[in-house]
Amino acid sequence: MGDENTKFFHQSIKHRHRANTINVLHMGSETISDQCRIQEIFQKYYTDLLCNDMENRRLINMNIVHKGPVLTVAQQNLLSLSFSEAEIKKALWSIPDDKAPGIDGFNNGFYKAACPVVGTEVTKAIQEFFESGILPKAWNVTTITLIPKIQCLKGRGDYRPIFCCNVIYKCITKLIYSRLKLVLGTIISPNQGAFVEGYDDCPHLPYPIFKESYGLCVLLPILPDHEWEPLQPFKAKRGVRQGDPMSPLLFVIGMEYSSRNLKAAGKVEDLKFQFRCSKLKLNHIVIADDLMLFCKGDMQSIQTLCQGVHHFSYSSGLEANYSKLGIYLTGVNDNFRIQAAGTLDFTFESLPVKYLGMPLTSKRYTVADCKYLVDKMTSRIRSWIAKNLSYTARLQLVNSVLMSISNYWSQTVIFPKRVIDQINAACRLYLWHGEVDNRAPGNVNWEKVCRPKKEGGLGIRHLQVWNLAVVGKIAWHISTMQDSLWVK
Repeated sequence: MGDENTKFFHQSIKHRHRANTINVLHMGSETISDQCRIQEIFQKYYTDLLCNDMENRRLINMNIVHKGPVLTVAQQNLLSLSFSEAEIKKALWSIPDDKAPGIDGFNNGFYKAACPVVGTEVTKAIQEFFESGILPKAWNVTTITLIPKIQCLKGRGDYRPIFCCNVIYKCITKLIYSRLKLVLGTIISPNQGAFVEGYDDCPHLPYPIFKESYGLCVLLPILPDHEWEPLQPFKAKRGVRQGDPMSPLLFVIGMEYSSRNLKAAGKVEDLKFQFRCSKLKLNHIVIADDLMLFCKGDMQSIQTLCQGVHHFSYSSGLEANYSKLGIYLTGVNDNFRIQAAGTLDFTFESLPVKYLGMPLTSKRYTVADCKYLVDKMTSRIRSWIAKNLSYTARLQLVNSVLMSISNYWSQTVIFPKRVIDQINAACRLYLWHGEVDNRAPGNVNWEKVCRPKKEGGLGIRHLQVWNLAVVGKIAWHISTMQDSLWVK
């Protein structure tokens, strides 16, 4: 950019470091600033969460398992095949060099550089694991780093645990993933719209996943006085790791049990379908780790679905996040709302609601619905105004940051013309004048600025053209994927 080593970028790095540092922790009405106590709280929280034996867990109901397809003998034999040296090398080379290393400190860049020296030993060690089924303890140690999920941090739940796995362990799970993905499409219900090869039932929604860990874990909170100091290791007994290539597929397999259980509940007379879902007999959709339930607005139907969810929770150990639970009622009277409120431990919500960073609504997006996006972009610009960046630096920020913020939205909805004008105005003012409140005209017509560089423009994305192009893929899905549950 021409500004890589300026004060602005050093301040950005310092700001991010401060944001990731745990200075205080809020526990109810108590504010804790003592670093040793903060360490103890996080240590106990994750130890209790991941080391629970789940002694009261119910057994899996095999009748529910057999209500859907299972692996054939040929598929089971496919999963049992040994891995060649070429497959192991391909899996190892697919891991980016800059991925965070495990507790041993060696990232994948080291293994690639040292391949002529240690490549044969690594291949033999991985093949030996698949032959013996014994995983060395050193490979199964995971470090947990806590990263803030929101700006205004209040408690332990506002930090996202990032699991840094050993490179050899990730290579092994990548190999298992390469086989699992070949067969999962035949046994997983189309109600699940993520992680399964060939399934794209919700093409306009991203699929993040976050679950807990498994194996030996070492917690690494970022504290101001003891940066990256590991806490006491503990042996986890449940959950899956974020960052493990195999974890999404394991979670999908677990949620398939819930899906089959809810489908069985749909055959009970007490459950009546929502009128738009009755033709498909649809009472649920799973998008990554979000479960959406649909039924007619009567207490028997709602309670039947809740019983199915509780059965899955008791069998799997997965529990709903009650802080994010919400129920949406339409076409019911106030008496029913009062009855439902006294029976269900849910928060009553109304559309539009923010979901995956966007307002979820049943109507066409309006200028008011997109206000959050415009405000987010202008607030980002205001944080740059006092930095005195060059034209080249501002152009890079418009292209790489501002347009990226709008890119997520543009793949899902068609922007109103007024929203496009507001976004273009904010980008134009920052590019030419370094601020967002100035109403002076730009030096060059914005249409010319958005042309490719080879045509004399600056290569800034033409938002309206881009919006129509990427939304067009949804129309393509509708016309070419008639068997898709999302299209139906």
